[in-house]
Amino acid sequence: MRTLSLVRSVSLAAMLLLLQAASGRAQGCVPPLGCPSPANSTVPRIIALMGHDGSGNTDPHGEFQVVFRDLANNPMPNAVIRVELTVFDVVLCADQQAELTGHGPSYVEGLTNQAGVFTVRLRGAGAGVAQQIPSGPRGGKIFGNGQLLATVEVVAYDLDGTGGVGANDLSLWLEDFGLGQDFLREDYDGNGNMGANDLSFWLTLFGDGASAASCSP
Repeated sequence: MRTLSLVRSVSLAAMLLLLQAASGRAQGCVPPLGCPSPANSTVPRIIALMGHDGSGNTDPHGEFQVVFRDLANNPMPNAVIRVELTVFDVVLCADQQAELTGHGPSYVEGLTNQAGVFTVRLRGAGAGVAQQIPSGPRGGKIFGNGQLLATVEVVAYDLDGTGGVGANDLSLWLEDFGLGQDFLREDYDGNGNMGANDLSFWLTLFGDGASAASCSP
């Protein structure tokens, strides 16, 4: 009887500990904070790193949004959105838009607005040999309040990181295209391969002149 009573006591104590732990987790997810939901959140398929024009304005072609929602599909305001680069064939510039709450060589962070939306244009460029391929690594990860929301491609139009988007970048694109390997860094339409449509994207952006200047990474 004493053994049975001891087992019951231990089982009861274990159940109480589990309930307390579950209660602690639930408290971290009660409104207005909510539980982050990658499935309900909206993220871009591709992040495009851009240069700037002669007045210092970041090229608007690279603007993207992250809409951060909880399990009940409610927007999550004042949440921390973090974008991290995970490869070495693209780099972020040292100067980014002032609204960001923080940034470094491989990441940027900012807050969602009252509608749960984080809007940003990232300055950056290509660096070295192309690394991102369809069967291999993607260029970046997007986090919301520390939770992974998505892994995405990161493209760059300014492939050499100097002189803005120009003739040398076109030459580099054509050189990589000629290798017969699809590099995601130069897959501007996000269909998984390099082709005529990507070249059209590059030419359109070059013609607009809004990435005529590079910035120092």
